[in-house]
Amino acid sequence: SAALKAMRWEVSTESGNVVPSAASEKKQAGSPFSMPGNSSPSAEIEILSRHHFSSKLQRMSCVIRDVANKRCYSVVKGSPEMVGNYLSQKPKGYDKAANFLSRRGYRVISLAYKPLTSSSDIEAAKDTRSACEQNLTFAGFVTFTCRVRRDTKMVLSKLKEGGMSVAMITGDALLTAIHVAKEVNICESGNTDDDAPAEFMGANKDLQALLESKRAQSRTQTTPTRKEGSKGKPIIILEQDKHGGMFWKSYDDDSEVADFVATDVPNLAKTYDLTVTGTNLEAAYEYDVETKKI
Repeated sequence: SAALKAMRWEVSTESGNVVPSAASEKKQAGSPFSMPGNSSPSAEIEILSRHHFSSKLQRMSCVIRDVANKRCYSVVKGSPEMVGNYLSQKPKGYDKAANFLSRRGYRVISLAYKPLTSSSDIEAAKDTRSACEQNLTFAGFVTFTCRVRRDTKMVLSKLKEGGMSVAMITGDALLTAIHVAKEVNICESGNTDDDAPAEFMGANKDLQALLESKRAQSRTQTTPTRKEGSKGKPIIILEQDKHGGMFWKSYDDDSEVADFVATDVPNLAKTYDLTVTGTNLEAAYEYDVETKKI
């Protein structure tokens, strides 16, 4: 996979285990990594079992064995929102960091793990997803970029100039999708999401440098089409509260804009760019029967 290749690891054709890649003429060899409590770096990982990815569950998990240290772990990857629910303790700033990265168009995956200290723990984690994925420790976020075609923004702008309505349906996380929609001129919000939380960026100098370089690269590859002085339409997101009520929330400041009434949507769309997840769209069908008629 792209992630394994990027970190210079691979699946061994001999053992089937995951090992560091050998050095090549152009690339250096992969490096072993260290886990807390291990006496030596990990240089070979055996996958004992898998609980496969489910789009509904937004996660997958494995039981693995560190061959050198003879220790087993549950490891989990998935959406930040879902993995966060299974952490024994969610780190301070977890949600803010995930949202910060998503708002800049990154596909964000959360990683977590837990040691399996007994044979019964190992067998339970292998047998059931629930045993494998509970009481996890956060390991970090992995972020990916997926550039849009260079002509996408121009084509969509021409369609809109021709009086056609443009919408986007995607499997990306909502905040990532909004960033892409703004990038290709589906949404015309004047908010560029360039302002980073000071407390977050202050402790992540390397990440700050990376994001700045990516942002500069993006600016050189796109041509602005928004008219000078135009702020565009604000973006609002359909949300559901814990009591089942539905409302529109501001993308810019998370404030509540209006209660959800299906018959109001056409008028709202004249003032706002509307965004909704599949889950909340299904909830809207149940909440207001007029939703299906829009």
